This record gives sequence, structure tokens and C-alpha cells, in this order.
Amino acid sequence: AVVSTQSTGYDVSVPAQTMEQLVADVRARVAHIPDVIVTSFGHIGDNDIHIHVIAPHASDEVVGAVEPYIYTRVTELGGSISSEHGIGTQKAGVLSLNKKQPLLDTMRLLKNTFDPRGILNPNKILLQQP
Repeated sequence: AVVSTQSTGYDVSVPAQTMEQLVADVRARVAHIPDVIVTSFGHIGDNDIHIHVIAPHASDEVVGAVEPYIYTRVTELGGSISSEHGIGTQKAGVLSLNKKQPLLDTMRLLKNTFDPRGILNPNKILLQQP
């Protein structure tokens, strides 16, 4: 038998006392979608939690139920949308949900100062400005 699943993982950090609540909140967001499983594991000592949303097949409905909700909820809980694996390209578009504009402006200023031609890791962390 061939089993095809979609597993979407989220590497976030929240205060340890809110980890259980975050997982429960994500489970509640997908509870209406049949056969979806939410698993989690992490590093409580550094507040890092990995949440995996597993569906029996690729589903925009599942991703749409979780994103950007999970990033907003993490922010509400006092956490960060990225923990040990960084922002990269997948979270660059949602960074502003978790970081205030003055911090993003400072990050962009530093990036432009050290990489004025935008050739070092383009579109990682900060999306290119037009």
C-alpha cells in the first residue's frame, strides 16, 4: 500500500507554561477537518516547540486553517514565530506579525549596510523591497 500524507511543521517558541495551550489551540483550529492529527515535541528548557499538522493528503484547507493563525497565536502568547531553524523563506512574509516595524527597519538597515547589492541570502528573513 502507498500512503501519501502531508505533514506541515512549525518551529516556534513560546513560554513553557503556554506550550500545552498552543498545541490545544492548533488542534481546535483543525478539529473540523477529518483525519488531521496534530503532534508536538520540543525543548522545554529553551521554550522551543515543534508542532506538526498531519493530514492524509495534501490540503490547502489544513494549511489555511493553521496559517497565519499559529503565528498570530504565538505572538499573543509572548513567543517567537521561529525558534532554532530561523526565518528563511517560509516565514519571511509573516515576520511582521511577530516583530514590530522599528525592529524590522533596523534589521533592513543592517542588511543594506553589510549587503548593499542584496546578494547574500536574498529574500531570507527580509523580503526585498521594491
